[in-house]
Amino acid sequence: MRLLGSVDLPAEMLAVVPLEANGVVGQKATQVFDAPRAHCIIPSIDNRSGYVALHGGDTVLHFALDLATRRLTPLNPPGFPTEAQAGPRHLTLHAPSLRLFVLNERSGAVDALSVEPTTGALTPLASTSMLPVGYQATPTAADIHVTSDGRFLYASERTESFITIFAVDPATGALTPVDWVKTEASPRGFAIDPHDRFMLVAGQFSGRLSVYAIDPANGRLRKTNDRAVGTNPNWVEIVDVGGR
Repeated sequence: MRLLGSVDLPAEMLAVVPLEANGVVGQKATQVFDAPRAHCIIPSIDNRSGYVALHGGDTVLHFALDLATRRLTPLNPPGFPTEAQAGPRHLTLHAPSLRLFVLNERSGAVDALSVEPTTGALTPLASTSMLPVGYQATPTAADIHVTSDGRFLYASERTESFITIFAVDPATGALTPVDWVKTEASPRGFAIDPHDRFMLVAGQFSGRLSVYAIDPANGRLRKTNDRAVGTNPNWVEIVDVGGR
């Protein structure tokens, strides 16, 4: 992993950018790493590590994260290599079992990695397909999220436009498929509300946002509403303002 220094943020690289006192993103990156097609970065549960899905390098990178200095430090070994041409795209953490789940865009597989509680190091455990039996198309998996209680994991697939539902073993993080739900055309992004009651799914091609109620017993989805949101919606973020 090559550190490029303090420069303007180039496209498809990995960068650290400070937040100003008013919450606005700074104009200059303090660190920029040579990481072609770095697609997603998330902090560890304890904020001491950063994990990066390197879509173009078929790797999940692991960095030490120092909040005091606001710096990332590449580690050795650098992370976890996925299957060749898998295309790791998005990541999510499962706190109860200390697992990191990796959604691979081109293979349609969800990789489960154990997270060492002290160092944050990753160890591969299992890989589970998000695709239903008989799937014949070329997968383009997009987004992945776990409910806050850790009981269910969801992943979206854009070619055939569905959400895969998994039950998650609370101790081992093992995934068991529950259902495949047809949804908005090309569900590029979705989000689960902080109380695990609803899911919002954005259709990249439909330009609509669907609302689903989540069954607390089995994680299944029931559509309750939808609305137009504009052209090419990409990402869904839910802000809990409290008192609701």
